[in-house]
Amino acid sequence: MRLDTTITRYHWSGSEPVGTLVWDSETGELGGTFADKVREAASEAKRAGVVYMIGPVPSVWDVQVKDPLHRPREFAALLQSMGVFVPAELQPVLPKMPRGLRKYNPNVVY
Repeated sequence: MRLDTTITRYHWSGSEPVGTLVWDSETGELGGTFADKVREAASEAKRAGVVYMIGPVPSVWDVQVKDPLHRPREFAALLQSMGVFVPAELQPVLPKMPRGLRKYNPNVVY
């Protein structure tokens, strides 16, 4: 999979561009103005073996990662964990929130 896009994040007035990103899942190569941030986050995620996904408050769940620069599902999770909008090309592979987190549980500390 190859991605060449502008990365955006939420802003009260709409989405706000934060940089450009070029990614090739076959080679793991990154380019663009947002590449260094993604590279750093990917390195940390690979070391930790996990990224934390943020869902509707107050829900957070983890997604296991082994090679986020080569696996589209893990790459999508990585971007979402960085607090940016996941590009449309990656939406189909973005991990979904586990069913157990869809309801608020007052007995769980979030």
